[in-house]
Amino acid sequence: MEKDRLKVNMAKARARFPEIVKLAEEGAIVRVDRYAKPAAVIVSWERFQEMEEDIEDLKAVLDMNREIGEHGIIGRTLEEVMAEAERLDAAGDHPKAASA
Repeated sequence: MEKDRLKVNMAKARARFPEIVKLAEEGAIVRVDRYAKPAAVIVSWERFQEMEEDIEDLKAVLDMNREIGEHGIIGRTLEEVMAEAERLDAAGDHPKAASA
């Protein structure tokens, strides 16, 4: 796991919340799991702003795949899905481009 990423369970997050917030303020991305599944992400506002465009792009790709059916992403890697989104961007067929 990368140095700036941390994964904790919900109980530890509650018990050590001030410490976790301080780590996030220093640039760490903290994933909080509940019942071994991702439940929350704690990140500084600055770090979120750095990731915001990527998050919006990913949401657009997921919306596109939802339109063509969930089977459209089964067995595809994230790199393949992102490459398809870039191809659609270049062709002007990307859902995000259509809404702009």
